[in-house]
Amino acid sequence: MRSWAEIHILPSGVIDEVVRYYRQMYVLGRLSEDLRSERFEKLEAARKAEMYEDYIDIGVYALDLADETIEALSRSLTNGKVL
Repeated sequence: MRSWAEIHILPSGVIDEVVRYYRQMYVLGRLSEDLRSERFEKLEAARKAEMYEDYIDIGVYALDLADETIEALSRSLTNGKVL
């Protein structure tokens, strides 16, 4: 992935934000795989609902991290001034 290869040119604070976002997206992707698994199908309805709730919460948090990452990138490109 080209963006990861060039991440070193970003300030460390921005790198931290980008890494946090991508880690969260990785977790979200893994959970979505779990929700499609045969093992998930065998769970009780209450446990399935809990997992869906976790999935939504993780997605909302990922959106928050995306906003923070965009702000960090913007600040780095504008010398501290958010666009």
